[in-house]
Amino acid sequence: MNKLFTLNIDTYLEIYELAIKNGKVAGQNMQEEFNTIMKQKPDKFKYLGTIEQDKEMLKGNLRENGIYKILDLTKKD
Repeated sequence: MNKLFTLNIDTYLEIYELAIKNGKVAGQNMQEEFNTIMKQKPDKFKYLGTIEQDKEMLKGNLRENGIYKILDLTKKD
């Protein structure tokens, strides 16, 4: 099961900056930094629920239902 959350761009940038500070580079998992910031600032995260689908399946299902503006920060062009 995968958990779904929403957060604002400022919180995401905080996670990103912590990951860079910890020596991570583009494409590496930032779960540890996500968890750290979520513990420090739980009010910045809104829990949406759990889902059995992986990220690609979820994005495909959202597009099938008319949601086309999906920001995937892991996608490399």
